[in-house]
Amino acid sequence: MNSQFTIGSVIGEALRVWVKKLPMFTALAGVCYLPYLALLFLGAQSAESQEPSAAVGLVALLFAPLFVLLTGMVTYGTVQHVRGLHAPLSKTFSVALGRLLPLLGVSFLVSLAVFVGSLLLIIPGFMVFLAFYVAAPVAIVERRGVVGTLERSNELTLGHKWSILGLVLVASLISTAITFSGALIIGLFGTMAPIAAMILMFTLQGAMMTFSCVLPAVTYYRLRQEKEGTTIDELAAVFE
Repeated sequence: MNSQFTIGSVIGEALRVWVKKLPMFTALAGVCYLPYLALLFLGAQSAESQEPSAAVGLVALLFAPLFVLLTGMVTYGTVQHVRGLHAPLSKTFSVALGRLLPLLGVSFLVSLAVFVGSLLLIIPGFMVFLAFYVAAPVAIVERRGVVGTLERSNELTLGHKWSILGLVLVASLISTAITFSGALIIGLFGTMAPIAAMILMFTLQGAMMTFSCVLPAVTYYRLRQEKEGTTIDELAAVFE
């Protein structure tokens, strides 16, 4: 396999993994967000009745940990797939759950750093985002502490930040095109089956969310492959 880090090679590999694992990853997204969607529905009911509900607050509290858990599971599933191995659901869940707290810490610090950087100027915020783009895969695979994870992500992305920016922009265009096309099709038939249309829309959103998790995982592998000559078996030996 070509070890050169290019936008085309990373996007291509990420799309191949995502399409191959789409049923599993979408199902994981559905399971993760089922409690969130239930509370969201209860919150909407409460808003209509103008009665206070704890569900509204729980919706906001649940989103971050559920997304982080999904990120961990998709990252593990992606690494195993690139290795040519099957990732059992039980193992996928246990690995992600075991790294949930470090991932939450990393997610909080990255969000805070990007926010502070954006308050100063747009460019510093973008640079912080790019520096920490592979922080989640580092946390899952290398099992470093929160600060060590951020330092390692910055080290890996050094010299490739503009390529990663191009990668993110191309991926955003692909995601937007798929989401828009899917929404258009769903909208055409939504009046005939509104409940089915709503379920399909949530499924589409969940599928696209998993793509945003696959891409950093593939980016992480490609960066390590180019900079360190790391093979996929060496990369994933920590899971054994």
